[in-house]
Parts: sequence; C-alpha cells; structure tokens
Amino acid sequence: MTALQLKLLAMLLMLGDHIHYFFLFQEPQPPALLTWLGRLSAPLFVFLTVESFQHTRDRRAYRDRLFWGAIVMIAGSLLLRWLYPRPDGLALTNNIFLTLGWAVLLLEKLTLYLGRQRSLDSLFFALLLIMGCLFTEGGILLLPLAIIFYVFRANKTRLAISYALLSALMLPGSWPLFSDNPHADVQWMMIFALPLFFLYNSQRGPSLRWLFYAFYPLHIWLLYLVSAWLQR
Repeated sequence: MTALQLKLLAMLLMLGDHIHYFFLFQEPQPPALLTWLGRLSAPLFVFLTVESFQHTRDRRAYRDRLFWGAIVMIAGSLLLRWLYPRPDGLALTNNIFLTLGWAVLLLEKLTLYLGRQRSLDSLFFALLLIMGCLFTEGGILLLPLAIIFYVFRANKTRLAISYALLSALMLPGSWPLFSDNPHADVQWMMIFALPLFFLYNSQRGPSLRWLFYAFYPLHIWLLYLVSAWLQR
C-alpha cells in the first residue's frame, strides 16, 4: 500500500470513530465496531507522520504546517463551541494536528542526537515529551509511539515487538477483559493496525498534501454541529 492509500484508510477509520464519539448520546448507540476500528487510525497517522518526517525536504516547514493547523483547529473549535454549545457540555478538544506537530518536534531533537551532530539534552527532551503527553490529544500514547516508529524504522522485528507491547499496556481494565462496556477502553485494538505497517511499500502515491489538513477540521466541526442540533 502507498502512503496515500494508508492515509485514506486512516481517514475513513477516523471518520467512523468520530461518528461514534459525537453521537454516543443517542439511543440506540452507534455500533461499537466504529470505535473498535477507529483505534487503528491514530497509529496509522503517527506512522505516516514519521515517514513524512524522514522524507520531507524541509522538516521545519512540515512541523510549522502542523502547528498552524493546530492553531486553526483550536480557534475554530472554540468559536464553534461558543456559538453552538451542546446541551451536555461536550468539550470540542479534538486536535491531532497538535499531537503530530509535537511528535515532529521531538523527532527533530532526537535526530540531532542519533546523527551525532550534537549531544541530546536529556532533560530538555524529557520535558518536551512530558509536556506533549500532558497537553496533546492522545499524547501519552502517540508520542512514545512516534519515537518507536522512528528508532526502529529499519528493524521491523523490534518495531513489531515494541508496538505489540505498547498495545498490551492498554489491556488492563479494558473490554473484553475487565470492563463490560464495549464502547469504552478499547485502545488495545490498535494492535490490528500492525499488519498495515508491513503492507506499506514506501511509495508516496499521488500527492494530495492538503486533503488531510482540510478533511480533519471540516469533518470534526460538521459532526459537532449535527450532534449539537440533535440535542436541542
């Protein structure tokens, strides 16, 4: 599969997951399968971000583009929530741009160390990682995942083992082990994205750079508006 094919698949899975997220208040609830499959989308986006980081000619511009996307997302979501608040008070906090931009920032610092261009300031890197884990969407899982994808990019066996272990950490208390709610605590299902990483053929495919930058905020905002209208 090309990078574009993986991205389109991740976008489709993400759409299903967000339909589940925004309309979970309804009865009957959206199928739990939507969020099960949705667990694959974020790891796929992180994987593709690491691939883009490796091949882009301007890493700083790539990072800045993601951060500008995050700023637009924050501003638009705050405005939308102010104009059309949901009666249940749902906060519109979705912002994968910020997470992916932070991942690129971390990889920039890590590259300096791995390339022996300069020593890595371990304390500074740790602070960046901790801040990202605390203040970005899913950062506590996705930022370490970005580091795993980058460090083990040339060793598929170590990448697979590390990814599987990280997925296993999501199991305690999750459905179907200890939780009886199939709509929650299912992040461990991201393990099923693993075969897709090995189907990637390192080809970019047709360039549709701005597709994700447009699709992500527009589908979030549209789903939020529809869900807010249904709750009126």
